[in-house]
Amino acid sequence: MATLYKGLQEEAIGDLTPIDTTDWDAKDHGKNGELAAINAFLAWINNDENAAQRALDAMATLESNWDDHTQWASIFACPHLCFTTRLPGIF
Repeated sequence: MATLYKGLQEEAIGDLTPIDTTDWDAKDHGKNGELAAINAFLAWINNDENAAQRALDAMATLESNWDDHTQWASIFACPHLCFTTRLPGIF
């Protein structure tokens, strides 16, 4: 568990991926979604206001392309991919 926790802490301080608002890129949104989820978890488990703010900042970059529907498969797969590929066996 210590190795997993240390890995989460290292991932949490990563840089946000700039989002191109003219093109919905599932990979870029996924990276920022991972940062949001990891920081939200660390904020909760450690009562860490800085991690909470990083989670909020990451979530603020997330947008959907719901209006144009060009990436529906990615929209539905993202939550599954973000959690099952990053934390196998936990989610």
